[in-house]
Amino acid sequence: MEIPNNMKQNNILDDFLISNQMGDATGLIAYEEVYHEEELIDLLNLLRENNIYYEAKRPTKAVGDKVILGEAPNLPIGIVSLLQGDFDKVEALREKELLAQFNQEVPKDHYLQSFSTDELIRVIKESSKWHFNDYVFAKYLLDAKGIKYDNLSQEENVVIATKSHQQKSLSYLWLLVLAIFCVPISFTGSYLALAFALPYPFFLWYGKNKDWANNSYPTYDERTRQIGLAIFIVSLLAFVAGVSYWGMDFSRNFDSL
Repeated sequence: MEIPNNMKQNNILDDFLISNQMGDATGLIAYEEVYHEEELIDLLNLLRENNIYYEAKRPTKAVGDKVILGEAPNLPIGIVSLLQGDFDKVEALREKELLAQFNQEVPKDHYLQSFSTDELIRVIKESSKWHFNDYVFAKYLLDAKGIKYDNLSQEENVVIATKSHQQKSLSYLWLLVLAIFCVPISFTGSYLALAFALPYPFFLWYGKNKDWANNSYPTYDERTRQIGLAIFIVSLLAFVAGVSYWGMDFSRNFDSL
C-alpha cells in the first residue's frame, strides 16, 4: 500500500512523550499496546529504520476496561498503530532482531524452557496476553519440537504444520508372534478372539492419532499397518471358519444325543 506524501514522516518520541503530529491517521490500525518505555523506543526506532509509517499515542483514558479492583487504570505508555499491510513485515523484523540478540536460540535459563508443549501452544494462541519475546521464543521452542506456527500477524486462528508425525513401528518378530497368536485364537471363535485377536491387528492398521492442529494421522508406520491389515484379514477369515466349524460340530454332537 503506497503511503500519501503527507503521511510519510513518522511520529517521534520527544523527551519520552508521545504525540500524534501527523493529524490524519486514515488507514492505521492499533498494532500494540506498550507498557515499558525502553521497549517503546526500540520499537519506534525499528519502524523508522525500516521506513514503516506508524502513529504512536499516549492514551488519555483507560483502554477497554483495564481497571483492576477499582484502582487507577493500568494504562500502557503508548499505543502504536500501523497500516494493516505492514503487520507481517514488522513482526518478521522484530522476530529477526530478537533472535539475533540471543544468537538464534532461547536462553537456557528462560522460564519458557520449562513449559510443556500445551503451555507453549497456549502462549501462541493467547499472544496478546504475553510479551512479544515470549511469543517469539514459544514459536522457536515449538519449532524445535517439530511444530511450526504460521502466525506472523498474531491472528487468533493458529495454523500448525507438523514437520513430521511420530508414528510407532513394531518389529517383524513381534508381528510374527502376533500372527501366530491371533490366527489360531480367532479360529476358536471364542470371546478372546473378539476381545483381542481381531481388534488388535485392526487397530494396527486403522488406528489414528491427532496432531496439535487436530488433524488425524495413522498411529503406526506404513509397514506395520500393512502387516496388521494382513493379520486382521487372515484372523477374520479364521474366525468365520471357526464359528462355522465349531457350530456344525456342536450341532452334530447335539443331534447324536
